[in-house]
Amino acid sequence: RSLVRAGGGGEVSGSNGTAVAADRALVDAVTAFLYDESAALDEHRPQDWLDLLTEDFEYLVPLVEIYEDPARSPYHPTTFLDHESKGGLALKLLRAASDYAWAQRPTGFLRHFVGNVRVMGTAERPDDVVVRSNVLVTWTRDPEPTRQMSAGRLDHVRRTDDGFRLSRRTVFLDTAHPHAAQLWVVY
Repeated sequence: RSLVRAGGGGEVSGSNGTAVAADRALVDAVTAFLYDESAALDEHRPQDWLDLLTEDFEYLVPLVEIYEDPARSPYHPTTFLDHESKGGLALKLLRAASDYAWAQRPTGFLRHFVGNVRVMGTAERPDDVVVRSNVLVTWTRDPEPTRQMSAGRLDHVRRTDDGFRLSRRTVFLDTAHPHAAQLWVVY
């Protein structure tokens, strides 16, 4: 049985400090879920993406602060550039798909490249899986140049009777000075 441990950014653990390595079948299933979830965004299917979220979903983008001490995390623990619920993201995404989102006309090309997926379970909530991944998002709309945005993600994926659902996503931007496209995109 193959075990996958969390890496790159610290050990993932639950509230009681216990982390459980995931088996290969779980890693493959969760990775496939993340690919399908990203495809819904890339293919401009906002309702399909929203259907992959739990009702209590949270989307967080912490403020980045640069420190002299390289051992200190650059991500602020309580201040966010974006903190959304499922309802808030529904308003944002469904409005962008409407006839009234003139700033979204013509529609641009969006691509999510998800990699370095590391899956951990938690002992206290066996139906929840903690996932770290990296994402590169490209956005292009002629005649503007292509924008590339990279970030790390910390996802909480919940097993439900309807399959996996995303219950929380924290996005760690790779810049202290994000431009508008970096804050508009859903990672």
